[in-house]
Amino acid sequence: MRWVYIGTGLFATSVLEKLYLSGLRPGLVVVPPDKRRGRGLKRRPVPVKEFAIEANIDYVECENLEEENCKKRLIDFNPDFLVVCDYGKILKREILAIPRIAPLNIHPSLLPKYRGAAPIERSILNGEKETGISIIIMNERIDAGELLLQEKVAIGEDETKGDLIVKLSVLVPELLKQAMEGLIKAEIRPHPQTGASSYAKKIKKEELFIDWNEDAVKVKNKINAFSPIPGARSKLNNEIIKILRARLSNKALSLSPGEIYVEHHTRLFVGTGKGVVEILEIQPPGKKIMLAKEFIQGRKLDGLSFS
Repeated sequence: MRWVYIGTGLFATSVLEKLYLSGLRPGLVVVPPDKRRGRGLKRRPVPVKEFAIEANIDYVECENLEEENCKKRLIDFNPDFLVVCDYGKILKREILAIPRIAPLNIHPSLLPKYRGAAPIERSILNGEKETGISIIIMNERIDAGELLLQEKVAIGEDETKGDLIVKLSVLVPELLKQAMEGLIKAEIRPHPQTGASSYAKKIKKEELFIDWNEDAVKVKNKINAFSPIPGARSKLNNEIIKILRARLSNKALSLSPGEIYVEHHTRLFVGTGKGVVEILEIQPPGKKIMLAKEFIQGRKLDGLSFS
């Protein structure tokens, strides 16, 4: 079975790793060219490419799959399947027609809910109790192809985007194997997605800033939805601080929105419009991610407020 993996993001990298470890390995990985990012804006490969190199998987860099050299590489490879995951671009009909059997998409939601660019983040932001993996046959519409297989998972109350990516990725190898083998043997029949659809629009930069006037549930959900990247953020002493993990607190504290309370030099609580959250992980500018108790050391925080 010959197949090509196409992906770019954090979820795509986690899925590729789980596929590789399961023995279901693509013959070719398609990645975007190196981008300028991080300190110094040096050109760096996306994580999918880094893993492909580490795992000794053949790869090709393509800005657009319709580019002549990229399209030719795919055609020459003569794949049974194209498998797209966390790619962020719509594939045109000429690319969808390349695989001998089918172009497949691995989508981290229970389609038709949360079609689009940010299903994991939007699920956590909206306080969903469950999500899942959907394997579909791709068409030219966004995540609207016929459904092959789907599996649900619960979303833990304090799970972050990073936690959920791992939980969802673990489901993919067996589901994808079933989908591929089922199509090859004609033992699985694609069927239309059913139920109300929704769209998980791309996260905008202005959404990353925490509004402490919102209630504690919404604040906690925002923090966890954007962790580890791109990171929810707030100002403290004129610095932008990333807050990367939080949980609700039942402590009877009277705190204004954004007001900080430190307990026993180890625990960090912040007031909201309704209720209190406990900050568990935090990242000051230019520093590594640290536990709240590490952040507290050497800082006088009581009485200060995030804004």
